[in-house]
Amino acid sequence: MNARPSILFVLTTPDYAGGTERSTFLVASLLAQLSNFDVGIIGIYQHSDAPFFADDVSVNIDYLIDARSGMPPGELSRFVDRAWEPVLTAKVDMLIAEYLAERAPDIIIATTPALLALVTQTAPVRSKILAVEHRHTRQLARSADPLQLYGVFADALVSLIEDGAQWFQETLGSDCPQVAVIPNPLPDDFAPRSSLQNPMVLAAGRMVSTKGFHKVISTFAEARQTGWRLRIFGDGPQMKTLGQLIVKLNLQNDVDLVKPIPDLSLELSKASIVLMASDAEGQPLVAMEALRAGVPVVSYDSPGGLRSVITDGEDGLIVPMDDQAALARSLSQLMLDPDLRQQMGEKAWRNRLKFEPVLVAKKWMILIDSLLSDPSPPRRLSRTLPAEVGQRKFKRFAAIETGGLLLHLGPHKTGTTAIQSAFVSRRETLHDFGILYPGTTAAPHGAVMERLGTAQGWYDSVPTKEGTKWDRLCELTRTYNGTVVVSSEALCHADKEQAASICRELRDAPVRVVITLRPLEQIIPSSWQEYIKSGWTTTYEEFLDAILSDPTGPTNPTPTFWKRQDHAQLVERWVEVVGPERVAVVVGSTSNRRLLFDSFEDMLSLTRGTLHNDQGPDNRSLSIPEVDLLRRLNISLRDTMTFEEYNFLWRQGGIPHLVENRRPTPDEQSLGLPAWAKSRAREIGGDFVTRIAESGAYIFGELEDLVPSTPIVEWEQTIIGAEREDIMATLLAGVAEQERQRKR
Repeated sequence: MNARPSILFVLTTPDYAGGTERSTFLVASLLAQLSNFDVGIIGIYQHSDAPFFADDVSVNIDYLIDARSGMPPGELSRFVDRAWEPVLTAKVDMLIAEYLAERAPDIIIATTPALLALVTQTAPVRSKILAVEHRHTRQLARSADPLQLYGVFADALVSLIEDGAQWFQETLGSDCPQVAVIPNPLPDDFAPRSSLQNPMVLAAGRMVSTKGFHKVISTFAEARQTGWRLRIFGDGPQMKTLGQLIVKLNLQNDVDLVKPIPDLSLELSKASIVLMASDAEGQPLVAMEALRAGVPVVSYDSPGGLRSVITDGEDGLIVPMDDQAALARSLSQLMLDPDLRQQMGEKAWRNRLKFEPVLVAKKWMILIDSLLSDPSPPRRLSRTLPAEVGQRKFKRFAAIETGGLLLHLGPHKTGTTAIQSAFVSRRETLHDFGILYPGTTAAPHGAVMERLGTAQGWYDSVPTKEGTKWDRLCELTRTYNGTVVVSSEALCHADKEQAASICRELRDAPVRVVITLRPLEQIIPSSWQEYIKSGWTTTYEEFLDAILSDPTGPTNPTPTFWKRQDHAQLVERWVEVVGPERVAVVVGSTSNRRLLFDSFEDMLSLTRGTLHNDQGPDNRSLSIPEVDLLRRLNISLRDTMTFEEYNFLWRQGGIPHLVENRRPTPDEQSLGLPAWAKSRAREIGGDFVTRIAESGAYIFGELEDLVPSTPIVEWEQTIIGAEREDIMATLLAGVAEQERQRKR
């Protein structure tokens, strides 16, 4: 051991103005001042000429990679899943291993779960590893993965709050290392106390969706009182979206968005209330600083460490999560009651003492001393790294980069209507999160089909028009400053060259592709129905024979079927265009109907429950009598009207009206597959599973579900009755309503 024990903190981006960065610099500075430790910080990436919070020359700061001119590209890290931290690469693996080997610190402190995974696998043999969790892991599923995998290899774990320590012990069980609860310290410099007379509400933090600044602004608008202002200090991907919300609510003269500053103490001394609306908090520094300034806090009851700082009714007001009306009432109460503000402000100022920096520093020194004096070798030396590591069993599909493009495609009846309806119903909410779902309809099918020249109905191609729908779609996607989602089944028609062009034309930004799939034997009957809805007249028997017996034959009435429904080729095609790490396959599951929505929420970094289909149409399948009648109608209609007329009156009028307003009788049979066709579909599906698994795409759900294991029994179509009067009446009612809409 060196004469002065060496302590090294590892940060991803020391230059950022976040809570993790600030608390790390505070603790490092305290240890350097109050102990005999040689304290340093290593940052993976350098983005600015100087760290945002660094002002202590006794703490040495190094960087591995200069990213001031932009983030360098790189292959995936061998040690850290991209979902845990997307910026860590194979080059980082090599550089951190070399740096740690050269410095050989006695104690390495990982400041995020992803960095714990990294240093556990790259640290020198003699170094002991300590991990501190600044966030609320219980609420953040992706953050939980590296802690669950690598927490047992750390020599000690630090949680800011008791709840986090309990989670460590419950999750890791008997393998859990030493756990300490150490709060973040408050700065030890002078901080002026607020008079609580100035009519100003303050909020601060990184401008990301989880911090809830769109809720802060909306709450202030609801509680607005004459003369009061709201000032929000921070920066991040939602800055522009928040500015637009301020304009929308006509708050330009009452709300300020201010770039972050290293020290909020002066601004807090001018404030009378701090307002928070986070989805979750580790231990909120802005709330702690509010105590220091003697300013009461109004907040949602955010999961995590909020209640370790604020006591409801004593130094702040805490209301149930997402109860904006209650949040606005509490804010109004403090605005209108100066005596209550003074009472709570006095309690807040007294309660600051539990975060006294010297007390916090002593807890750190006790923990570090215990590790240094323990003669046992580092825990990881006595354990075997899990076999899953390297096999990437725990790989997760990384959330899309802010400002990127998420393309969703999938054959009909693979959940496309459900997810599109969810996006439509939550359009405004998504916009608050900095996400655009463009247009006014459920999906831009017409625009995509125009771009591809894809046949529609009984036409050979789509006519080209001046000022096409595609051009308008591209204008929307390219001018939006946030993340864009485009969903259309028609994207399945794109070949490799078209797919690459579509990505470039829609947006000059990182692209993620999501392909939704279901078993082929479920899709085949539904596909025939979709053909019939588009005006085709092919019988079911002709259709099955064409696609399963002679798919390349000269008389095939559906030559594009396998371009869309060759699921393996579809995945392989898009993998070749954007790369396997940017393609996700969502396998539909009857046992987990939330899987579709959960997967999109993960990819868009949305909180659970944001997406749900509460306004979408009922996209049920047609019964045999319904689809048979429609096919017979098509034979006559093709000779009497253009496809534009058919599309408007029947596809957009009669058929949706039938689906939404009629319920098949119990004796009406649904389409199935004969045994021979089901057997052939499973054979083809088995090949799909193998090829998709080999493609490298990420899988939500289980690939094996694409080939059902239920017994194959013979399906026989019952005789279709002649009574179709109610079906015809419902269709005609929809046609009539559509015609009335046109005449309005």
